[in-house]
Amino acid sequence: MKKYIFLLFAFFAIFSFSQSESLVFDYKIDLAISPEKQSISSNVKMESKTSVFAPVQFRLLKNLEVNVSKNANWNVSFDKSEENYQIITFKPLNKISKFEASFKISGIVNYAPEETTLNERHSNSLGIISPKDKEGLYLPAGSFYPSYIGNSLATYITNVTIPKGYSVVLSGNNTSRKEIEGYSKTTWEMPFLVDEITLVGGKFVRYSKSNGKAEFNLFTYDSTKLAEQYLTAMAEYYDIYTKLFGDYPFQAFTIVENFFPTGFGMPGYTLLSGRLLTMPFVTLSPGSLAHEFVHNWWGNSVYVDYEKGNWCEALTTFSANYYYNVIKNKAKDELDWRKKALLAMDDLVDDKNYPVSKFIYQEDMDDAVIGYSKGAYILYEIYKLLGDEAFFRALKEFARDYRGKRAYWEDIIDKFVDNASSELKTKYNLKTEFMTWLNSTDIPKLELIPQSNSDKSAKTITINKTNDLLLTLPIQLEFTDGKIETRNITIKEKEYKFVYENIQNIKAIYLDNEYGSLRKLYKWEKPFTFNKILSSNPIIVAPDENFKNYSIAKEFYDEMIKSGYKCTFKVASEITGNDYKNNAIIAMGNAVDNAVVAKLSAKLPSAVKINDGNITYGDKQSPLTASLMMANIENPENENSRACIIAYDGLTSFDPIRRLFHYQSYSLALLDINKPGRPIYSQEVYPQITNKNVQILKFD
Repeated sequence: MKKYIFLLFAFFAIFSFSQSESLVFDYKIDLAISPEKQSISSNVKMESKTSVFAPVQFRLLKNLEVNVSKNANWNVSFDKSEENYQIITFKPLNKISKFEASFKISGIVNYAPEETTLNERHSNSLGIISPKDKEGLYLPAGSFYPSYIGNSLATYITNVTIPKGYSVVLSGNNTSRKEIEGYSKTTWEMPFLVDEITLVGGKFVRYSKSNGKAEFNLFTYDSTKLAEQYLTAMAEYYDIYTKLFGDYPFQAFTIVENFFPTGFGMPGYTLLSGRLLTMPFVTLSPGSLAHEFVHNWWGNSVYVDYEKGNWCEALTTFSANYYYNVIKNKAKDELDWRKKALLAMDDLVDDKNYPVSKFIYQEDMDDAVIGYSKGAYILYEIYKLLGDEAFFRALKEFARDYRGKRAYWEDIIDKFVDNASSELKTKYNLKTEFMTWLNSTDIPKLELIPQSNSDKSAKTITINKTNDLLLTLPIQLEFTDGKIETRNITIKEKEYKFVYENIQNIKAIYLDNEYGSLRKLYKWEKPFTFNKILSSNPIIVAPDENFKNYSIAKEFYDEMIKSGYKCTFKVASEITGNDYKNNAIIAMGNAVDNAVVAKLSAKLPSAVKINDGNITYGDKQSPLTASLMMANIENPENENSRACIIAYDGLTSFDPIRRLFHYQSYSLALLDINKPGRPIYSQEVYPQITNKNVQILKFD
């Protein structure tokens, strides 16, 4: 069964399989593509490198014509009962037989990309060849060669013929390129075993740069002034990550513009939507292009077994989304990633929670919290414990030893344990500790408890922890001279005591005030966020139906339901006091047409106001007719509940509302509806709580 994997900005398709399987195939593919006819003609020869003990099955698009040649040791049958695919089954007549077959495949490939939802920002297609201007080709496994159903790896040599003017990019290395009689002919080879390959193409403008070791390419439908920026970034990623992980697995890394919304990572290239490529401030942030580049090690040269858990998203997220900030000495961005990861985990509802070891692929944003954020944070805990040198030495060995193979969480953990210090291995059963994190849904709660001492110059401190998971915990000491010192303590037990001497020099003790350990957050550490209210079964409150802003609010509700959110819909005149007290509220429109917006506005931060057709923020103003503001605040009738204002006036397109779902970790974001890009203003909004004694001890 094929799985589709959503990355933070990307997903790619690979097979599920069994750890015990060892089937290996050789594919030789001669493919001719006619973009004008939207068709392919493909000759595929394949054989198994090992004997086959049981029937083998392949999946191919149902509308394609296929003729099969096979040796006398096999029977072949075709099943077209599936909606989109035909299943080709070969049964051996002998008990053990080597598999060999040839396929002649032809037909039209034109499957429209899937629609996106608020919770699924990437699309996909079973295969499409579009002759339209600024569109092109996307041919995944099963659309131009028979895709094995099950657990195999394979070698691929693919020859592609396409009319001159078109360029194609395939998984692996481009070993030959020439033009003959109006056609472009290229050859592509995977340098090691892989699970499957994907072909993309179009009438591109090509930009290239080499560092002498690898080639970096950008393929876009139109010329762009951003090419040098992207090529330079790819070369930088190469320098950074080859030092951390060892040799880059391919001859090149290529960015290819796609004509439908994607961020796919394949061996040696990434397929990004054209809209995303126009926003380098997004694409060149650590969680986007760098993430795709790192996938060339994790997922695209060392492979995942989904029956045993998907480790590659956690490792890629730690390496790119978090550790890139460490390399660039961006301490503020390091803290921001840790904070947002912990907030996302905190917002996860119980029925969506499961162990990281059970993560398979990202079906929705809740899966991403577990497989990406929590998985990466567990690796951060391991990184803190082992130290930089041992951690990345383990990853270099892992990348080297498992290239072209499937790997499992235990394989990574074994590398970490092997490279840990003898002191750590003596003190802890590291494999058990690490696997316990991966197999647990629990995250500890922590609190500081001071105890009296007979010695007035010393203070005994107890840390209570709600479970016995191994944790490296930062303690910050603020001294009377203004200096702040951080000390890391590693604790396993539920109760940990330590003594501080010379407390007359200490002004305060803080228990991890920079989100530096995998723990439950305190209420005062958690800003109100859009993500939290979306998962709180809110009431969507629209202006009454006679107001112009009603239709966008109703469309928002309809899209929420379509995207799998639980919510109800009311207009402002239907809202009662009990609605405020018993529910989270999302009020839409403005203070003129929605009384609920007017009431909630009293809870906005002091620097932000909605009045006179404007949104005021600090000493600046933005017209409400050109703006969209999302503000997550405290519910005025229930301090334990939340509310959100989505303020606008005269909005005619739903597209700006969709943009809000890129800012789910934000409290307040003000957007210019006419300009794509970052918010023109943002702010975090926190609950007003003064008693923080379980996290902060202050000394008189």
